This record gives sequence, structure tokens and C-alpha cells, in this order.
Amino acid sequence: MKLRWAGFAPDLDQATPGIWTDCNHIIPTLRGFRGAPSPVTIGLPAAAGAATGAAIVKKLDNTARFFVASTAKIEEATSGTAYTDRSRVGGYTSTNRFRFTQYGDVTLATNKSEVIQVSTTGSFADQSTAPKAGIIETVNQFVFAFDTIDGTYGTSPDRWWCCALGDYTSWTPAIATQAATGRLTSSPGPITAGVRLGDNIIVYKERAMYVGVYTGPPFIWRFDEIPGTVGVAGNEAVVSVGTAHYFPGYEDFYVFDGARAVPLDSPVKQWFFADLSKQNASKIIGVHDFDRTLIKWHYPSEGQSTLNRCIVYNYKTGRWGLDHQTIEYAVQYIPSGTVYDDLGATYSTYADLPNIPYDQFYQASRPVPSIINTSHLVQLLNGACQTAYFVTGDYGDEEYFTTILGITPRWAQKPTSSTLTNYYREYLGDNLTTGVTTSLQNGRYDFMRSSRFHRFRQDMIGDFEVYGADIRPKKGGLE
Repeated sequence: MKLRWAGFAPDLDQATPGIWTDCNHIIPTLRGFRGAPSPVTIGLPAAAGAATGAAIVKKLDNTARFFVASTAKIEEATSGTAYTDRSRVGGYTSTNRFRFTQYGDVTLATNKSEVIQVSTTGSFADQSTAPKAGIIETVNQFVFAFDTIDGTYGTSPDRWWCCALGDYTSWTPAIATQAATGRLTSSPGPITAGVRLGDNIIVYKERAMYVGVYTGPPFIWRFDEIPGTVGVAGNEAVVSVGTAHYFPGYEDFYVFDGARAVPLDSPVKQWFFADLSKQNASKIIGVHDFDRTLIKWHYPSEGQSTLNRCIVYNYKTGRWGLDHQTIEYAVQYIPSGTVYDDLGATYSTYADLPNIPYDQFYQASRPVPSIINTSHLVQLLNGACQTAYFVTGDYGDEEYFTTILGITPRWAQKPTSSTLTNYYREYLGDNLTTGVTTSLQNGRYDFMRSSRFHRFRQDMIGDFEVYGADIRPKKGGLE
């Protein structure tokens, strides 16, 4: 029986060929599945406190700035081994999430407790004419602020603002400058996200979406509501892949291409929303892995308030995996691209080098999916896979017994070591009985088990990629 693995699909019939009912530290590739890269601590020290936000932004000359925010500070990585405090005078006290956007050479930040913060090269300072905002985004020559507090309109969770055309320092509404403000009231609830898509701004509520289109004076921006009740719980859950947004809605995952939100009708949706802490859904953080065409959504599981789970989607293949980690924040980071001539200045001994493949030192600087762990350390997700596993669905038939004589995985890359544990039961719905655990030998797992239904758990150590497996069955029981 030749099987091609379909990946994590817990919502489907457990007897569906090729699906997995459980897994961890496995990501879908264009060809199959591989072990998820492990976190690698880089040279940056721990941030000042638990991360309440982080971002990498690029200036017009393509140089990058990397920020980590905590309750009291905004810090910038000014080298591969040090932070510089970029907080405004007096610092901060809010535990709200800090969000960042880039406007030309100016970085703007907001956490709704203070007016929008601005920095060009040094410390942040108040942009005194701007509102306080929970969400901030840039579209062409406009900076947008959503979920705002200001001296004129007070607290307005459904309000949007845009600065003057080409002037982030001007926020007083005027047709002449094209600074403007308004509310989105055709659907209930606060604005939960605002993310650019091309020349438009897509605004989300928990159960609604709007497309903001620039019209010029006198109305400046027009917001058209998308039919339906699709929305998102939090800003960081929306992941832009350039041509579309992907996000978890209220009951499914969706892709929005600028015209309509299409449900992915994923085989994980029931499992995910049962596992998700719905009261903390606004904390979800999604990160785009450009090179692997993956989206990783970090989320809090039921009963948890911290980001302790991670579901992974390959938007080219439509397959799913899991890579659970407990983190403070997830973000893109651009490594410095260390070369051998720099090693002595950065690391004292060979033992101090990060545990990554040696050719990583030659890679050009490009965004790498990263996390900030619970010790406030930035870690790149590019190390060797440590451990991973998957559990298949059920194979067999209620009419007769089948004897399994072994399994041969179809590897693209074999792991350092691997074991397989077989489970069995006579009828679907019965409890599983644990059979033997067999090590990978000569590229296969050899064992013998007779039952009506069989299930397998495969554990791997080290990097690997796998497509499927050849299961060696014999109809009937043992002779």
C-alpha cells in the first residue's frame, strides 16, 4: 500500500488515507514534509522585559532597523550583539502591544496609551498632533491610525484617521492637506486590524471587513464593506503575502485577494477553534516564511494566555503542520550575514558559534522567521530539527483482519535516527492498544501486527524530509 502523506488533518475521517491525526515540529514543504527548524539564539542580549511588540522596518536606502518593545522601553538592535534604548524621554508604562510602521525614513510606533511615536535615527518622541491609536499602518503617502483616542472625539474604537498627504506630522482634518478621519459603523464592534494590500487599506472588525480606497478630495478615502460576517480578532493574525491576506476568522481560515474573503475550508478548522483560547484570540501572531511559502500562526491554547502553540500552513500546497513553542512574540529578523573574517570579532571560540549549518554564514541578509522566547531573547528559526513526530490515521477494514509486516518511509532526506510505534484496535471507536516500538533499520521499520485497524506514530531526530510510506499488509490474521 503506497501512501502519500497529506499532513495534519484532524477534522477528517480518521480512516482517510495519508492524513495525520497528530504531529509536532513538522512543516509542509512543496514536495512533502520536513522537520521544523529549531530556534537558534543569536548574539543579541535579552531585551529589557517581556516583548510587547517587535518589528523589522526598512528605510528608503534599504537599510533595516530592528525594534523590540517591552512595557517600559523600545530598544533597537544597533549591532548584532547590542541594543540601544530608543524610548522617548520618560519611557513607557503600558502593557498594550506596540505596533510599528515605516513611512519613508521615519519609523512610527503606537500602543494606544501614548500618542504616536516617531523616530528617524535616534530615540522616539511624541508626535503631538497625532491621536493615540491601537493600530497603525502606512499606505503610499498616508499613515493610518485605527482604534483611537483624541481630544476632539474621545475614545473611538471604530474610528480611523489618516495623516496629511505626504506629511506624517499633520493630522488636523482638512481637504487642503487631505488629512481625514471617520468611523466605520455599518457593522458593530471595534476595529481589530488594519493591513495594507497594494494601494488599498483593508480594515477588519471581529465579524466584518472593509476595503479602503483612495478617492482624493473631498472625501479622501472611501471604505466599502465586504458582504458577509468574516473578520479577525487581532491585527497580527493577518498575514500579507503580497498579493493576498491570510487569517483565522471566527470559524475557519480565510484568504482575501482584495475582492472577497474565501474560506480555506481547512481540515484543521474544528480542531483549531476547539484548541484556541477564544478570550485571548486577539493575541494571535502570524509570520510569513517567504522562502518556504509558509504561514505560522502562534496562538494561546484553551486555558492559556501565553502564545504556547503554533499551526503552520503552506499556501502553495494547502497542507498543514504543527510547530508548538512557548514564546513572547514572533517577528521577521534579518541576520547580518556573518562571514569567516568576522568570526573572531563576534565569537571568542568555535564553541560559541550558533548551532546552524556552516554555509548559513555565507547567506545574504534576508528575512528569517524568528521568535522572542520567554527569556526575552531573539532566536532565528533556522537551526537543525531537534525532534519531531506524526501520528497517522487508521488503516484497515471492519470486515477482516490485516497483518502489517512493516513500513518503509519514502524519504527525501533521512533523519539521524527514527522509531515507529504501532497501535491497533478491532473496531473504530475502541481505545487504541500500544504495540511495539521499532527503530529505523535499512531504511524501514520491520514488525508484525495483526488487527482490524492499525495506527502508527513515527518519531524523528535530526533534519529530514518525507513524502509518504509503503505499508506492507497481508490480508487475514497470523497463520
